[in-house]
Amino acid sequence: MRSIQLKIIAAFCLVGLILSGIWLWTGHKSWPGLMLERQVEKDRLVPEDALLKVWNQCIGLERTLLPGRHTHYSALAAQVLADGEKFDSGQVTAALVQGLESARHALAREPADAHAWARKAWMEYSLNGESLRVINALRMSVYCKPAGESLIFWRIYMSGLNREFWDSDFESLLRRQIIQAWNISPHRLVSTVEGVDMEDIARQVLHAYPEDLRKFEEFIAGIE
Repeated sequence: MRSIQLKIIAAFCLVGLILSGIWLWTGHKSWPGLMLERQVEKDRLVPEDALLKVWNQCIGLERTLLPGRHTHYSALAAQVLADGEKFDSGQVTAALVQGLESARHALAREPADAHAWARKAWMEYSLNGESLRVINALRMSVYCKPAGESLIFWRIYMSGLNREFWDSDFESLLRRQIIQAWNISPHRLVSTVEGVDMEDIARQVLHAYPEDLRKFEEFIAGIE
């Protein structure tokens, strides 16, 4: 009996050691991605050679055993690289293809990330142009985080670029986004909708608020 108990304890200890090893390995591999995320959040420029290194180090994180934010680091690194100005078209395309595939796997495991859904929408559009996939990714981004200045204007703009694929539910979400964006910055909303020919939708949304609609028309006239 005592021998069986010792074997059980030993088995538990072995499992604990294995899990600890996996956690340490995952933390080590994801550290460059975490540092990149912090640099991006602070809007700091990442040197070209460092970015390429981080991108290569983060590849495959979305398939690691443990779940967590680190599963999104590979797609983040790919986005930052593809959005850069110092990389050739081959590197950008490779980053977009790898990043989109990574984003799909990461979101399947960790879906409640509004920025990751927005990232997927951008990659889908960059690779394949207008599509329902872009709209569906934007839809999920709104569901995960309806408010937030860092996303809301960009989502309105990207929605305008994919207007052909709206459905009634998405348009309802978008109208609420427009109201929130107006409350954050009327000038920025006007600039955003003007850039994608969405003035008509904004007018419809603001029609219920005559004073706001009047200001909107004044701002539009100023842009024109």
